[in-house]
Amino acid sequence: MSFYPRDEWVDWWGVDIFRAYEFGNRKPFIEEAHKHSKPVMIGESTPHSVGVLDGEASWNKWFKPYFELIHTSPGIKAFCYRCPCKDMDSRRRSQDLRR
Repeated sequence: MSFYPRDEWVDWWGVDIFRAYEFGNRKPFIEEAHKHSKPVMIGESTPHSVGVLDGEASWNKWFKPYFELIHTSPGIKAFCYRCPCKDMDSRRRSQDLRR
């Protein structure tokens, strides 16, 4: 980690997640933050390659592993989710996406 400025200069570690395969790739980062006693924030996340319009399939491919990662990683203290609104037309933007 030659780029790391030292613990005294860092308050949080941040990571972004956009694709389902990234969930496993982020574990080493989260574990390293824990070794440095730093909380992790998922700064930006959205189901980029999955979308939200396929109901249970979208849930199982992206949302379920996303929340499992958060639940099983106590070092994650904050997350930011961006709705992929480009996937939705204006009629569906106001509907409950869990259906």
